[in-house]
Formats: sequence, structure tokens, C-alpha cells
Amino acid sequence: MEELNTMLARLSSEGDADSSGVFTLSLEKAGEKLATYRLASPGLFVLNLVASAVMAGAQQFTIETTGEVTLFAFDTVLEPELEPLEGLLSTIFDPKASPFVRELALAVHGARSLPDQPKIIVSVSTQQWSRDLVVSAEKIEMVVAEARPSGVIFQLQYRSGWRSLFSRGKGVREEAVRHFSHFCRFAPLKVINNGQVEGARVTGGLYESSIMAWRHLQGEQAMNVAVPKRSYDLTLSQKKVSPTVSSMVVSLHEPNWARQQGLLLLSRGVAFRRPLALLGCPLALVVITADHLEKNLSQSDLVENDDYHLIIEAAKAEVEDLISEVCSSPPLSWRPNHEREFSLELERRYPAETPAPLVVEAYRRLKQMTRLCQQPEGQQQQIEFWRRLSEEEPDRAERFHRELTEALQASLKRSIASRQWSQSLPTLTSLTDLGVYRADSLLVALRVLSDDPKGARELLTSTLPGYSSLLESLITGRSSETVQGPMADLLAFQRAVEADELVLADELRNVLMGYEGTPLLDLWLGWYSIYRRKMDQACIHWDQAVTKVNTRDWAHWNEALWEELNGKVSFLHQVRWRARRGLEELQLAFLGEREKRIGGGESLFPIDWASAVWRSHLNSRRTQGQELFRNGYLMSLINPESLSLEPLDSTISPLAFFHKTL
Repeated sequence: MEELNTMLARLSSEGDADSSGVFTLSLEKAGEKLATYRLASPGLFVLNLVASAVMAGAQQFTIETTGEVTLFAFDTVLEPELEPLEGLLSTIFDPKASPFVRELALAVHGARSLPDQPKIIVSVSTQQWSRDLVVSAEKIEMVVAEARPSGVIFQLQYRSGWRSLFSRGKGVREEAVRHFSHFCRFAPLKVINNGQVEGARVTGGLYESSIMAWRHLQGEQAMNVAVPKRSYDLTLSQKKVSPTVSSMVVSLHEPNWARQQGLLLLSRGVAFRRPLALLGCPLALVVITADHLEKNLSQSDLVENDDYHLIIEAAKAEVEDLISEVCSSPPLSWRPNHEREFSLELERRYPAETPAPLVVEAYRRLKQMTRLCQQPEGQQQQIEFWRRLSEEEPDRAERFHRELTEALQASLKRSIASRQWSQSLPTLTSLTDLGVYRADSLLVALRVLSDDPKGARELLTSTLPGYSSLLESLITGRSSETVQGPMADLLAFQRAVEADELVLADELRNVLMGYEGTPLLDLWLGWYSIYRRKMDQACIHWDQAVTKVNTRDWAHWNEALWEELNGKVSFLHQVRWRARRGLEELQLAFLGEREKRIGGGESLFPIDWASAVWRSHLNSRRTQGQELFRNGYLMSLINPESLSLEPLDSTISPLAFFHKTL
């Protein structure tokens, strides 16, 4: 303050004060000093005026053009300690002067170079005093004025022409509007230009289709930032505290859009652009406040001092952190071209054989999860990476574990659906390694299906979840061919059919009929009767099957079986079948259970399975029938209900057990 007073005194000594209290400064004396601060273009004075309003804490900046006067005004609370305006222009030479006053002085100095040399009246009012600074071509006068509301009014008065300085036209008028609209569009003010609201909030491309990620960091310096209302298709950070006094908006975009927007520094509401290369990322867009940075003598650019480099480094660090955040939490709706551009940027940063941070490696593995989980080797690589991630990045490891589990479960379901048992088993083993699955009858059955009865025997104990004696019989039968019980007899029965040993098959049929009947067993015997062209006998077996199913399954069984027998059995069987069907429909209607019957023609796995096997035999495709029987037979063994020759639940898919287990 002492240096400022000294400078003010020096300039004041170059002027004169008359008896009325009007202070006059000869511009001829000060002209030589002020010449070094001449603006690159006279129209730039408005940028300094906006900067003055921002540094004064104004909320609104108004422009009005009436007659031969263009008026700029902003209301703000100015402290009474503010120095009087006698030495206003002297503050231009003092970088330590109040930013509000210095920017105001630069605006006055710049406006003096406008064509036709308008008369400039700067009215400044604090809470205790009001002053008018009148600047003409020859001199500056400071006049004590009547009390006014706190704020600043900046007037340009022309004798002729230039009546609409800020309306669009030719020459300096258009230039002034262009400068104002372009460079001050992000000023943290409400700007009203002759009744029209101008300016914009900083969006950082938030509403552009090119955006991938966005974050806002709040610093001490004000920034007029848009409020995010979208999050489904981008990585949107929670609002954070800036590591510097600057506020920032940091975002990632497609390269073309990022290149067009680049890096913007907002110094006191005025935008200055910098090359995108400074950020080290072709996807980045950063808008950052820089109110504390100095401008050069012509006011056309920022001085790149230590403070400048500090905020550039802070912006680069935020870009890097945002890239890491995208890796750990990609957009919910990831556009293919965004994913491609982002992956290319990661490849540029971390080419092949170059170690990448764990978060980047995790992102890459997540993107390739489905492909890597298709083979046992890839599954184990993913599991090993998860273990490493668990030690170093526990939070990210949790998400990776979840994604890996879902991918392995999906792979397991696909392999089971296509009956690729050799692939199903290692996938289930990988799920066990992840700790999301523990050994039970499913793992034992898959070992059997993968021709590993020895491995199944090592797992099977009476305490194993899902254990049953029939499952143990299956393992024993696959190991020693000595199987007992209805399932073993059914297996032997099918082998006799495959070998065309029909006498043995008939004997085994009689053995099977000695067991307490179940719907599945009666169904199988009915199909064998059709194979032997004994339709009436098939009708008897299937009639028994229908009577044993519950009311929920009855409609489907009855319809499917009757469709097969219709027109192929005796008239007596047809009458009995129809009569029984009508009677049961009456019972269902009476009991109010009709709505429980199956609709939509959903297939019933045991019927479809048996039908496919026996139709292969009927059409002399024995190899196909053998394969169909083996797969369906072993598949049914995995289901606990089928172990006792019970049908699968007809309301769910054939793989329901797997889906429920996983």
C-alpha cells in the first residue's frame, strides 16, 4: 500500500487541484508511460471492464445504448476504504494494486483509443462516497458526486456516430461485440446486453454426444458451471475440491471435438486458449479459472509464470485421474466409438509389453472378459490377476471379482446348454476357486459327464450337498458297469434297443414295469411300445403317466401324448381317453384350478427328450438316438427329481437346476 501511495503521489504531482475539489491530470504528461500499455485492439477495453466487474464480485453486468451514450454498469458492494479515483490510471503500472481497480483503469485507458475519442465518465460509488471520473481527449477530471448505490457505471459519450457501439454493424462496433461475446461467454456474471441475456455456463462438453467422462472441481475462484443432469452414458465424478485456488471442469471426448475446444483458462471472466498438447491427452478438454495470473502489457495474453505452470500441471493431473476413474468405472452406456477411442489412447500410453497401472490392466481385462473366459487358460489368468488386484487394490478387486463371476457363470450356462461337458467342468472349478461356489452334486455330475468317474468318486461323500444313493450308483455304474436299481435297468434297456436285442429289451421292459411307476418311467415305456408298433399298449402306459402328474402338468402331458396316439389306437381307447379328459376338465373347472394349467405351449423336457430318442430309432438313425439318449439321460440325473425318475418341472427350462444352483 505504501508503494501504491507513493505512485499515486507521483502522478498526482503531475496534475492540479482547483478550489472546487476537482482534480485534473494532464494526459500529455502521462501519455508516454501509458503508451506501453496500449491494447492490441481498442475493442478489448470491454474485456477489462468485465474483468473489473468479476473481481469486484458483481453478479450482473448490464449494457445499454441510448442516443449517443453507451453505458456499462455493475452493482457490487465497494468498501469505503477504496482509494479515490485521482490516481486511477497510475494503478496500471502496479501489479500489486487491487485487481478490480487495475482492470477498471485498463478499461478506461483502452476506451480512450476508440474512434472519434468518446468522452468517458466512470462513476464509482462506495458505501460512503461517490466520485465521477471524467476522461476527455485532453485531461482527466475527478468530481465529487451525490450519493448513489454502491457500484460502477461506465459511460461512453459520442458527439456523432457510434450511437450503437454494442449493436451489430461494421467496424469497431462489430469487433467490440465479437470480442465481448466470444471472450466473456463464461464470465460468472449475468450479462444483459440491451435487454438480451448473453453468456453461458461452463459445460465442458457435458451435453455433447462426443463426451465420455466429466468432473467439476470447486476452487476459491468462481466459475459459472452447468449442473449435470445426465449420468447414464458417461463417467460422472462427484463434485470435488480443487487442489489449487482455481476451479476446473475436466472432461474426455472424441479427439476431433476435444481438438476443437482445447484448453481454456478463464482469467477474471475472460477466456484465453492454450494448445491441447499441454494436457498430454488428445481426448481431454479442460476449462480452468486463472484469476490470479498476470496479463502481458497489451492485455492480449497471460504471463506464463510459476503460477501458470502450477495450474497447468494440476489440470494434467486431473486428466490422468479422470482416465483412471473411467478405467475403474466406465460409462453405463458405453458407445462403441467411445470405447474404441479410449482403448486407442490406452494403447498409445501403454503399448504392448509396457507395464500398465493395475487399474488400466483391470479395465482391459474387463473389456475382454467374455473372450478370456471361454477357455480354461484364460479363466485361470483372470483369477490370478484378481488375486494380485486383491492385494494391491481391494476396492477395484471387488468389482473385478463380480464381473469375473458373472462372465464365468454365463460361460458355464452356455457350455451346459450345448452339452460341452469338458468345458463346463473347468469353468465350474474356476467358480470354486473364486469362492462363489462350493463342491456339491453338480460338480460330481459334471465330472461323470466329462468321463472322469474317478474324480467324481473322490468328491462324493454322504455329506456332500445334493448327495443321493442314486448318484453314487451312477458313478459306480460308470466305473464298473455294475449298476443296480431302476436307472441302471433303464440304461440297460436302452442299450438293448440300440443293439437291436429286442427279446432282451422286452424282458427288461417287464422288469421296469415291476417298479413302482413314475410318470417318466411310464412315458419311456409308452415310447418303446410305439417303437414296437404296439399302439394300444402305448396308450395304456401313457394313460397311466397322465394320471400320475399333478394338475399343473396334466394339461400339457395329456395334449402332447394324445396328439401322438390320436388315430393310431383302437376306438375303445379313443373313447376312454376322451371321456377321462372331459371328466378331469370338469373337475378342474369345479375346483377352480384351471388357471394353474400350463399355457403358451412351453415344452416339457422329458417328453421332448424321449420323443427325439425314439423318433431317431423309428427312422433308423441309431447313432443319433444313442447320443440323444446318453445326453438326456445323464442330464436328467443331475436334477434331483429326475434321479427318482420324476419329470422335470414343466414350468421351467431343462437347465433350470443349473440356473438355480448358480
